[in-house]
Amino acid sequence: AKFLRVIRPAEWNTMQPILYPSCTLVVMDLTGFTALGTTICAAELVDILNAVFTSIDHVAELIGHVWKVRRATELLSESERERVRKKKSARARAKESYRKESARDRCREREREREK
Repeated sequence: AKFLRVIRPAEWNTMQPILYPSCTLVVMDLTGFTALGTTICAAELVDILNAVFTSIDHVAELIGHVWKVRRATELLSESERERVRKKKSARARAKESYRKESARDRCREREREREK
């Protein structure tokens, strides 16, 4: 899988598949996770997630030869990771700027209301 680091993810679909006779790929989506998160406290949610991932780690240890990817960025080259970091940083700055502008607008609106 190290060769995936030199190829952009957008180009992975153009590659010829590599067949492994005994390989299992697990992709997991916790259905209802968002709804569950709104109905229980944070500590309970963390306990549930810890139980799920601890079980998966235990099974992976029993099987052996398991390669786990925790984040998609682990598959990216360093330059691709840097590009992702820059985008996230720019997005965070934009959000912060928007938040500050919104707060200023709310303050101005309150001042106008007081003046009336």
